[in-house]
Amino acid sequence: MTTPGTLSISRVMIFARDARKVAEFYRDKLGLAVRGEIGDGWAELQAGGCDIAIHGGMKKGTKERGPGSMNMKVVFGCRDVAKKRDELIAMGVTMFKLSEFPHETKDLMVQICDGEDPEGNLFQISNRNSL
Repeated sequence: MTTPGTLSISRVMIFARDARKVAEFYRDKLGLAVRGEIGDGWAELQAGGCDIAIHGGMKKGTKERGPGSMNMKVVFGCRDVAKKRDELIAMGVTMFKLSEFPHETKDLMVQICDGEDPEGNLFQISNRNSL
């Protein structure tokens, strides 16, 4: 239960040059459900307890961003990160190295892997919350 004044995440916003293309990526490649319709300037997708909003507010011609240069990253949970990584690569998604490290409280391994959407925004798949 949250106490008065406690904040909780309701939406993560990604600014995009082509909101439609980025929203279609999250729908078609990561399997997120679209709330309403995908528009040229706005789309909302369901991602468990938090929505992802794609905002078409990044102006065309804005300086290109490279991997790791943004100030946020959307993390998606899944039980088998290696399998999901292979599935995404097979669909043409840019995925980086799979990393494993011991979970801090259990005798289990945490797996994480970063990937990129069509505009270079980083996202991550992780089994951390499913251990």
